Amino acid sequence: MERMEDTFSFRFMEGDFSLGLSFYGELCENDKLNDLLESAVACRAQGRSKEAFDCLQQALKIEKRPDIYNLIGIMHFFDDEPQKAWESFHTALDMDEKYLDPYYNLGKLFTFMDEPEAQTHSVEVLDHLLECPIIQRDLLAQVCNRRAYLYFDEGEQEKAIELFKIAEFLDEDFVDPSFNLGNIYFIEQDAQKAEEYYKKALEIDDEFVEAYNGLGLVAVMNCNFDEAESYFDKALEIDESFTVAQKNKELSKERRKNVM
Repeated sequence: MERMEDTFSFRFMEGDFSLGLSFYGELCENDKLNDLLESAVACRAQGRSKEAFDCLQQALKIEKRPDIYNLIGIMHFFDDEPQKAWESFHTALDMDEKYLDPYYNLGKLFTFMDEPEAQTHSVEVLDHLLECPIIQRDLLAQVCNRRAYLYFDEGEQEKAIELFKIAEFLDEDFVDPSFNLGNIYFIEQDAQKAEEYYKKALEIDDEFVEAYNGLGLVAVMNCNFDEAESYFDKALEIDESFTVAQKNKELSKERRKNVM
């Protein structure tokens, strides 16, 4: 019998690297310095990397600030120089360990890297963020969600579940932890809890096609084939290109024949 398709690519909040200029920019009254930072960002956006770095080096001669090193790290990343990016982010943290943006950017950096040490470094960064007393609740929820997945990937199911639930508590509008909990409970074949968390995800985002697909899989697990097909249909109604749901609907029909 052909295997039904899940959507167990766990969900994470995506986003751009954090420039962090506003954090320190408000403290700066040097017009020339601000002009250099703005010019650096504009040059990088136009693909003029050398000119951007020149502006930043001039800015450092005026004042060595962590947000400038943070920006240098971002530019190194986009120039495909992850080691230099890593060093620049760390320089920013050495100057101010309470400055959040480099922590965030280090976490983003290692989600893009393939080196064997990448996951280890990512865990270190996330663990440091979890201990940071001034971090915003929504960012902490994202950190918990990411760290929970790493626990899951390491086979630490209970720790993963605990952190996903903390992420839910920290940001009730953040859909990913509920969906990820549904995935874990489905994998553990706990249909009741999987259904509960997929539905919680839909309370946050009622057009979340992956959650409808998850509910369809739970219904198939319980041999509720009419219900399963209605969930797959709902996913396709929202996104007709979501072919996983279409395939699962066809497989559900085959599964129905085999149990009758």
